[in-house]
Amino acid sequence: GLANLAVDPAQQALPGSLQHSGTCGLQNQAVADSETGTRHNALPRARELLDGLVVFSPEDAGQRRTLQQALEELRHAPAQELQSESGEATLEMCSGHIEELFQHALGRKDEEAAGGAIWLAGRLPQLEEHEDDAHVTLQDRLRRRFHEYQMEAALDSAAALVPGAKREMGALERLMEALDLAESHASLARCNTQVRLESILADLRPHVPARLDMLLGAGRFEEVEGVLNVIGAGRSEALDLHRVHSKLDILKGIDLVRTALTPTPGQIGFPVLKQRQLRHATMTVRTALAGDMSAETAAKLERLLFQELLPTCVRHSRESMFAALQTAFGLLNAADRVWAAVHSPYEELSADRKRELAHELPKACQVWRVAIPDWLVSPELAACQQAIRDALAGTDPGALQAALLQVKEADGGRELCAAEFEEALRVLRLQHRLPEGWNVESMLAGQAQQKLLAKQELTDPSVIRAFDRLLKSTTNPVWTRDRKGRVTKGFEAVRVVHVMNAMTWASYVKRRDEILGDREQVTWPYDDAHWQDNLNGALMTKEAFGAIEPLVSAPPLLEKVNEGWFLHGTSHAGAAAISSDDFDMARARPTGLYGAGIYLAESVSKSDEYVQGETADGIELFPILVCRVCLGLLAN
Repeated sequence: GLANLAVDPAQQALPGSLQHSGTCGLQNQAVADSETGTRHNALPRARELLDGLVVFSPEDAGQRRTLQQALEELRHAPAQELQSESGEATLEMCSGHIEELFQHALGRKDEEAAGGAIWLAGRLPQLEEHEDDAHVTLQDRLRRRFHEYQMEAALDSAAALVPGAKREMGALERLMEALDLAESHASLARCNTQVRLESILADLRPHVPARLDMLLGAGRFEEVEGVLNVIGAGRSEALDLHRVHSKLDILKGIDLVRTALTPTPGQIGFPVLKQRQLRHATMTVRTALAGDMSAETAAKLERLLFQELLPTCVRHSRESMFAALQTAFGLLNAADRVWAAVHSPYEELSADRKRELAHELPKACQVWRVAIPDWLVSPELAACQQAIRDALAGTDPGALQAALLQVKEADGGRELCAAEFEEALRVLRLQHRLPEGWNVESMLAGQAQQKLLAKQELTDPSVIRAFDRLLKSTTNPVWTRDRKGRVTKGFEAVRVVHVMNAMTWASYVKRRDEILGDREQVTWPYDDAHWQDNLNGALMTKEAFGAIEPLVSAPPLLEKVNEGWFLHGTSHAGAAAISSDDFDMARARPTGLYGAGIYLAESVSKSDEYVQGETADGIELFPILVCRVCLGLLAN
C-alpha cells in the first residue's frame, strides 16, 4: 500500500519518494527496511490472512498454507507493532491455530504432522519482554506435550509386551527398550512415571527370577548374564534380582575355578594361560565370598576343591598341585581340611615324586603362611623341630644357638619351624643383648656352633662416604717416634665391613654395666665441658661418627661412662683375628708407653703408624678397626 506522508508526517520519506514543494510525498509500505528487514504492511497483511481463517480446519491444506503465510508476514512486522494490542491479538490468533494443528495431529497419531506444528511454533516471533529464561514459549509447551504423548505410547507398548516377556527373551528385551524410551520422554516432558513403571515391573516380578533360577540350574550362565544386562542394574532391584546376581557370581566363580585348575588333555605343568584364567577366577570367587552372607560360596568351593580339584591336581603334576593348594589356602580358612584332601592322593604318588614334594612343599608353605602337615615331616625335620622347642623351653644360649643352626641347615627346616625359628632369634638377641640393627640369622651362617658371628660388607655409597669423612676429619699428619717412613698426608675409605660378634658384644656390655655401676658409687665428670676444659677437647671421631651411627644402626653411645669411637691400626691377619674373636691380651707388649694393653687412637694418622698393607689388583690396602670403647673415669 501507500502512505500519504502529508497526512502522517511522522513517517520519513524513503530515498526516491515523490517530494514537491508543500508535499511530503508517498511511501511504499511493501518495501522492507534495508537494515531490519521489517515492513509496515506485514502486520495488517498477517491479520488479513488470519481473518480468512475464522473457521480453521487443520485438515485443509490450503488453510495450513495460509497460516504459514501469516506466520512469515508476522516475522517481518516491526517489534513495536507486535507489542501493540493489535499485534498481540494477531499472535494469539496464530498460536491458537498452531495448537489446533498439533492437537489434531496427536489425535490422528501423526507424529510427523505434530512435529510440523512444533516447527511452526518455533517460527512465531518472540516479543522482547518475553525473551527470558523463565518464559515458556509455545514451542516449549508443545514439545513437552509431544514427549508426554510419546511417553504414554511407550508405556502402553511396554504393558502390552508383559505377557510375552514372561516367556521369551526377545519380548523382554523389547519391553525394557520401551521402558527406557518412556523414561527418556518422561524426563523431557518433566513427568513422573514411577507409578506406571512399578505396576509393569510388579507384573513381571514373580516370573523373571523363577526363569533365571531355571537357567542357572541348567548352567546357562551366559543367558542369565544376557537377561540381567537387558534388565539393567536399576530395574534389577525392582524385580528383586539381587539374589540372582549373587548366585550367578558364585556359580560363575566356581565354574571359572574348575576350568582354570582342571588339567586339559596333554597339559604339561601349569601353563601361562591357565595362570591367567586362575587369577581371574580367584578374583571372581573372592568377590562372591565377600558378598555371600549365607556361606553358600565357601561350601560349594570346598566341595569342588576337596572332592574334585585337589586330588586331580596332585596326581597331575607338581605345578598343578601347587596352583590348587595356593588357591585353596588363599580362598578358604581351612588348612587342616585342605591337607586332609591332599594326603590320600599324595600317598599314591611314586617315591621320586614324594621326595621331590617333601623337599619343595615346606618352602611353599612358608610363602603361603601355612603350617606343614605332620605326615609331610621327615624324621630329620621332626628332630629339628623338637630340638628348637626344647631349646626354647630352656635357658641355655648355646643350646638355642645350636638348635637354630640345626634348623637352618636342614632342608625344609626353616619352613617347618618358621614360628619357632623367629622366636628363637628373638630370645637369642635378648640373651646376648644384641643391638636391634644386627641380623641375628646372618650371624648363624657358616659359623661353628660356639660362635655367633657375621661380617657384613656395607656397599651403600653413602656409608663409604661417611667413613671416608671420618678418616679425613681425623687426619693429623704429624711425625712421631713410632712412625716408620714418611708421614701419610691423606686417607681414603674404599671398603667397609660391619662386624657382628655376639660373644665380644656380650662381654663388652657386661663390663660396661659394671663400670656404670661403679659410677653410681663415685661420681666423675663426663660432659662436653669436662672434655673441653680438662682433657684435649672433644674426641676427633665424635662429630663424624655421629653421622655414621644411624647408617649402621649402631646403638647410641653411653656418655655417662665416657663411651666413644676409636681407631686401631693393624695387619690384615690381625684385623681378621680380632674381628673373629677379640683383642688377645696375651699378645699385648709390656714395653708399650703405658705398659701391656690395647692401644687405640682418635686420629687415623696415629693408627696409620701400625698398619700393614696388602696389594690387591695393583692397589695396596690398609686395615683400620673402628672400635667402640668404654673409657670410664678419665684423669688428666
